[in-house]
This record gives sequence, structure tokens and C-alpha cells, in this order.
Amino acid sequence: MNTTRWWKARIKLFMQSFWAPVTLILLLIVIAITVQRQYQKKEIKDTEHARSPRPRPSQFPAADSLKQSVSELLREQEIVWKVHADGKGPARWTVDVPSRIPIPTLHQQIQDRVLAAGGHLLSAVSDPVSGKVELQAGVSDSCLLVLILKRPKTEKSESGWIAVVIDDFGDKHDAMVESFLELDVPVTFSILPGRKYSARIARESVQKGHEIILHLIMEPLNESFKDDGFIVLKGMQPTGIREVVERSLAEVPGVIGVNNHMGSKATQDRPTLAPVFQLLAERGLFFMDSYTIASSVAYPMARETGLRTARRDVFLDVAEGETSIREKLWELAARARKNGSAIGIGHCHRDMLHALQSEAPAIQAKGFRFVQLSELVN
Repeated sequence: MNTTRWWKARIKLFMQSFWAPVTLILLLIVIAITVQRQYQKKEIKDTEHARSPRPRPSQFPAADSLKQSVSELLREQEIVWKVHADGKGPARWTVDVPSRIPIPTLHQQIQDRVLAAGGHLLSAVSDPVSGKVELQAGVSDSCLLVLILKRPKTEKSESGWIAVVIDDFGDKHDAMVESFLELDVPVTFSILPGRKYSARIARESVQKGHEIILHLIMEPLNESFKDDGFIVLKGMQPTGIREVVERSLAEVPGVIGVNNHMGSKATQDRPTLAPVFQLLAERGLFFMDSYTIASSVAYPMARETGLRTARRDVFLDVAEGETSIREKLWELAARARKNGSAIGIGHCHRDMLHALQSEAPAIQAKGFRFVQLSELVN
């Protein structure tokens, strides 16, 4: 207690002395100087940050990750690309896509790699004349990498490109079917759902390097048909149509697109087509209008909804007989010469097989190039 009273007495004497206000003034001066110095340090740091150059896209870690991921894919596929580096804006690569790889397939693979690297595709623009596809990849709204996918000049055909689609696979698996799978030219096989050999032929076709699409059964005008749960009918509810399409896709693993089997009635009806196209868009699949009737609205509607799409140019085997099919193949070539490309549809039978085996080499010798269907959808 004595000690406490002694300190209180000493403090009271100090506060009453001359030194109390002097000490307070000195303390305030020290505090003011300290605050001023801290403010000056922050101001210098902010100025240096403002004057430092903004990082170019190539300086972003995300850009390096995107470029590394895409370049690994291109090396795996043995694809050559050219880097255009001017130090301004996003990196630009020109990719020479060999004919053995469909450009849409590479497009999808690049998209998968970009997503895996933490980015996404900002845009994808295709030129239907040249076949070039420009992809912009980045993070948020920042474009970090531009890819231009094109065919090498040495691979361009002056005569035209031809895609042949063979419909109606799935009912049998015999020597004739195996011969189709062994064709040297690119052919796209359209496989019916719900058939005994649908899944098997789908798997074997992909193993042989052929593209496969779903031959989606749709309601015809006058032909007889059986509703076996795999047919899209006019007047069905949208949920019912989606169920049919989903069920059909599950029957044919590995498809990259769809074309219609029959469908002269369904393809004239926009309400019937709307849920079909919505589901295909969600799955990233294209649609080819088999064009079984001139009043079909499938092709223009698919384009309106943003689907990659195409339309059949020539039915190859309307008339029976191998000779007639050979003539139709040359008609298809003539259409390709005129328009730059053409799509023909045939069916899984022996005359079609023999006509392709005999005429495809002769057509190629005239400068035409057979390609997968996916290369002619846009």
C-alpha cells in the first residue's frame, strides 16, 4: 500500500510540473512523424505498381497451361502447327489438320483439353467455303489462345470432297458387313437402334477408323412402320420424344451425329423436331437431314438452332442394280465438282458394296477426295 501511495504522489507532482505538457507535445510529434513516413512508403509502393507493365496474355499461368495442354494433344496426334508470336494480344496458332482426322473431331478434343486446363472456348467460327475453323480459348472473358484449324494446302482437292453415308446397319453381321468395315475409303456408317447387332457394329466400326451416326427412326408419311419404342412420332410430347432419342443413342455407343431413317412426316413438323435438336445440342452431336421429302424443315431448323448440320445431296441406290449405283456415284462426284462437296446416302447391301469397291478408286483418280461426313457439317 505504501508503494502505491508513493507512485500516485509522484505522478501527481509530475502532472503539476512544467514537463507534463512538454512531454505530451513531444509524444504527439513522434506519432505524426511515424504516420507520415508510413503514408509515404505506401504512396511509393502504389506508384511503382501503377508504373509496372501489365502482364501480356503469355505471362498468365492460365495461358501457359492452355498452350501446354493443346500442344500435347497435337503432338500425340502428330499434327504440325505454326506459332505466330508478335508479343501482342493472345497467341495465334495455325494448325494443319491431316485428312485422316476430321476437323470437328479435333475441335472437340481441343475443347476437352482446354476445359481440363481450367479454361473454356470463347468462340468457334467455321468457314463453309474453305473449311477453316477458328477457335478462341481463354479464361473468363480473356482470350489467351487462338487456333486456326485448316487442311494443308498440299491436301486440298481441286475436284471436290465426297462423303458417303451407308444406312441401315444393325440387323445382321455377316461377311458383307465385314467387307463394308474393311473399305479403304472413309465411309460413315448409320446404325439403327434396337437391333441385334447395333452395339457390336458400332464398336467394330470405330475400331476400324470409321465414323458412326445414329439412324434415328422417325415417322414416315405413307410407309408402314412398327412402334417398337425407337421411333419419333409426330404429336408425341417433348418428354416422350427425348426419351425415344435417349434410348436410341444408348443402343449405339460412340456416335458423333444423327440422321433420320424414314421421317417424311416428322421432318416436316417443327414441334416434333425441337426436342430432338435440343437434346442433340446438349450432347454435342450434329444432325444430317436425309432429306426424304422436299418439304423437310429439318436442315434449316437445325441451322437456326445452332446445330452443326448438313443435308443429303444424292440417294445412291434408289434404283436397284450395281450399274445404277455406279452411275449415281459419278453423279455425286459431279455435284461435288460443282459445289465443292457433296453427300451421298446408300444402304447396306451387296450391290452398294461392290459399286463402292469398283468406283471409289476411279473417282479418287479424278482428283476427288472421300472424307468423313463430319467434315462436311457446319
